[in-house]
Amino acid sequence: MRAAPGGDRRGDAAAGAPDYSVEELGWLVRTEQVVYLADLVQRRTSLALEGRLTRAVLAELADVAASVLGWMDAERAQQVDRLAALLRDRHGVADLVDAR
Repeated sequence: MRAAPGGDRRGDAAAGAPDYSVEELGWLVRTEQVVYLADLVQRRTSLALEGRLTRAVLAELADVAASVLGWMDAERAQQVDRLAALLRDRHGVADLVDAR
């Protein structure tokens, strides 16, 4: 998901969530009081409700959130891991695997 240096993906559809553009996801993070990746995934999109989450989708959404919120790589990875654990432990979502 990360754009190449000098690249701009804002108008592109998110690969793992093609009904959301990268620009729209960034707007949600900026304007809808997103603090954690869980805020974006569970409360600002329908992806979790529709059962469309994979590790790759979480990583892609985390890239968008990280770019807006200024997360370093370690924080980004922690947000993905924390949300995957929350989905597993509280919501019974089996291990998130990358879609092939």
